[in-house]
Amino acid sequence: MTNARRLVAVWGALALWLIVGGRVAADGPEVRFGAVDAYMDGARADELGVRWSRLMFPWQRVQRVGPNEWWPAIADDIINDEIKRGRKLVGVLVNTPDWASSGVGRTYTSPPKNLNLPIDSNENYWAAYVRRSAAAYRGRVDTWVVWNEPDVWDPAHPGYTWAGSVEDFYQLQKVAYLAAHKGNPDAKVLLPGLTYFWDKRGDKPQYLQRLLDVAAKDPEAPANGWFFDAAVLQLYNDPQLLYDVPLEYRKIMHDHGVDKPIWINETNVAPWDDFERPLTRAHFRANADEQASYLIQAYALALAAGAERIEVYKLRDDAEWQFGWESYGVVRADRTVRPGGRALQMIHGLFNAVHGGAAHVVNGVAVVTLARPDGRATVLWAKSPRPATAKLTAIAPSATVYYRDGTSRQVDAVGGQYQLDLPGATHNTVEGKPNEYQIGGAPVVVVEKGGAVDAQVDVALGDAPTPVDGLGVLARLFDALHFSAPAFAPNGR
Repeated sequence: MTNARRLVAVWGALALWLIVGGRVAADGPEVRFGAVDAYMDGARADELGVRWSRLMFPWQRVQRVGPNEWWPAIADDIINDEIKRGRKLVGVLVNTPDWASSGVGRTYTSPPKNLNLPIDSNENYWAAYVRRSAAAYRGRVDTWVVWNEPDVWDPAHPGYTWAGSVEDFYQLQKVAYLAAHKGNPDAKVLLPGLTYFWDKRGDKPQYLQRLLDVAAKDPEAPANGWFFDAAVLQLYNDPQLLYDVPLEYRKIMHDHGVDKPIWINETNVAPWDDFERPLTRAHFRANADEQASYLIQAYALALAAGAERIEVYKLRDDAEWQFGWESYGVVRADRTVRPGGRALQMIHGLFNAVHGGAAHVVNGVAVVTLARPDGRATVLWAKSPRPATAKLTAIAPSATVYYRDGTSRQVDAVGGQYQLDLPGATHNTVEGKPNEYQIGGAPVVVVEKGGAVDAQVDVALGDAPTPVDGLGVLARLFDALHFSAPAFAPNGR
């Protein structure tokens, strides 16, 4: 070897991340993990251990021409089947119908008119819709998210949903919170899913910060729980975001005197290498195995950061597809399960009851330790293309090591340590940055019974392969042949 292997013992001083005391979900760890639109394949969702699901309730579908009509946004058979399967449901209330629009922005993005009327007024159309929805689905859908991604600020973007001001949105949220509790006193009302990156890219203060700045001026907010029960994030592509951003949002809340749970209502990375739905490696996409790695890394980091619930976008691919549409499903349209689905099945079994943990980087290896009721789970992966050998200090005589495909093996501690080989990272699809690897190499999960949470690790580095261009010659050719294809999913992701 041209590079001598270097053994580096690192502990304490080189820990780059903080220990975070995570919360066990308030309604029990058994509903911690979900999938968007699990109803699209309820049997597969059961198999993969999906315990909650988000459903869209577009207002314009329910009351198309006026306040006196009521068309179900989702068939009762679908909702009832999900309930029978034991899944908790979360509804998203979104999209202003034309007849209720204040006239700001394009169709469906406008703030509703009469938002400032009393919530008991029938002419406060948004209040009436939320109140009726909460009452109609009480006991089946008791948790509601108000709108979706209002921080997308470009009106030309297909994901643009909100044309009003932050002040307008605060009033929308306040009315929804009060009206939902009129319809169902047990309702939970969450903030909208926020993207984080739209404000980051636009060099704007985070939408959550701007929203809480408005709330701080409302004397009614503290007595009403700030008019929300949890903050919601929707994060993609880079697993590190699922650690950093929840901590940033928790600080924003703390600075405003607010302490609420954080949910991750969407996360994933789009696969590019499906034979039936091929794409290029552009736009941060991953191959199927890298997608599985992403999910394990992202979930571990989110739990270490204290996320209460996490949900993958989404359970199953849509049947319709054309080039450029990204198929995020952990289950393909033909019902076969992607490697990411098997990784989720493992995560759901191993991590459902974790209650806090720690995250470190040790000489180029990520180490996340999560406290389990019976011991700890330690997740390790190489962050660079260099393979590594990690020596994890044992807290038990033996452990079970799990891999991203769901397979496992028993290992015995030798000299008080477990030796683990970690492949190098391969996911370098950041345009123009072939040396940047957002998703690390294939992770391993080490589960031990008993002992302390945190983990001492020694790392030996192997040879680093030469990085390849993030698009690659064949992928660039493929891009050139399909240069006009849209780079977004059918839902505007």
